[in-house]
Amino acid sequence: MASGLTENGFEIESYETIYANKIADFRSIYPALRDTDSNPLIPLIKYNAQKEYEANEEALSHYNNMNVYTAVGTELEKFVLWRKIIRQGEKYSTGKITVMADEGTVIPAFWSVETPDKIGFLTTNTISQTIGATGILELEVKASEAGSDGNVEIGRITEQVEVITGVSSITNSSATAGGTDVETNTELRTRYLADIDNKSLFSKSGVAQYILDNTDAEKCIVKENYSDITDAAGRPPHSYEVYAVGDTDANILQAVFDYKVLGITSHGAVTENFDDITVGITRPTIVDLYLEINVTEDGTWDTLNENTIKQAIVDHIESVDIGGTVYLYNLIGETYRNGQGIKSLTIKLDGVDPPMATTDYSLASTEIARLLISNVVINVTV
Repeated sequence: MASGLTENGFEIESYETIYANKIADFRSIYPALRDTDSNPLIPLIKYNAQKEYEANEEALSHYNNMNVYTAVGTELEKFVLWRKIIRQGEKYSTGKITVMADEGTVIPAFWSVETPDKIGFLTTNTISQTIGATGILELEVKASEAGSDGNVEIGRITEQVEVITGVSSITNSSATAGGTDVETNTELRTRYLADIDNKSLFSKSGVAQYILDNTDAEKCIVKENYSDITDAAGRPPHSYEVYAVGDTDANILQAVFDYKVLGITSHGAVTENFDDITVGITRPTIVDLYLEINVTEDGTWDTLNENTIKQAIVDHIESVDIGGTVYLYNLIGETYRNGQGIKSLTIKLDGVDPPMATTDYSLASTEIARLLISNVVINVTV
């Protein structure tokens, strides 16, 4: 067969077949052709066959990337994005450890522990904990690195990275779980096909993705009232409300109008009439956050890294979706990743200045978080 489209799809010949065919073609003109490397024509024929094979492989790749069933990598990601489906990244494993220690022993926030083969975990307590009269304390932990390696068996977490006087032993009485690696092409494709089976084209995710694809909006979510009465948010019966960040009101309103479906109305605080049809959108409420990081360092702290830490955390906050949650653990991770010489640290995150809370910050369903660099304070002590 020749390489190209067939009833079975795009098929290509092997290098060996291409080379053999070229030799046969030459021999039809020069029957005495010697098929040995001593013949100066043979390396040229081999080179030509290899280049043809590589060109066919590239053509096959382009063909495969035109179909969701065979596309891979970034091309597959482009296919599924219109359904607002993105490849899932690594996830962190979580679990619990039991600490045996003398009464009165203080366990700091985000204490670092690990397995004998150096799989690290941090306790998730945001303030220090004191061992009581029982000499036993149970703490939740989260893997230091994302991925399935953080799923460890019972009894594996036994080492203290930051050794605390008074602690006699630590262990995990149950396996840690939840750590996953980056979603494979097969897993992503399967999730996309399941979504296609379960959702109509007109869905909340479909509307949101259309707006993201056809405007310069940075984030978008859609809320729906599918009932026969006005809901608690003021949305009329059988209507939806678009919340978008970025671009102009006019451009997003136009996109909502272009995506209109008969019998279903859009609702929002900002409206415009198109051909006697009123289209509405709503801008999310911006919540300014304030962050205080208190670092205890070992003498190698570099103040030049402080601006890098601040910018990394600001960038992370910008990635949090409308109505999402700002997790302290991620902010701690950015601090460790961009700093050096950190023995321990505590974090306060709040919507007021100065921040007081030491817990994750959950946004309301119509809120978007903003953190200005000027609202980040880093205090360092030895």
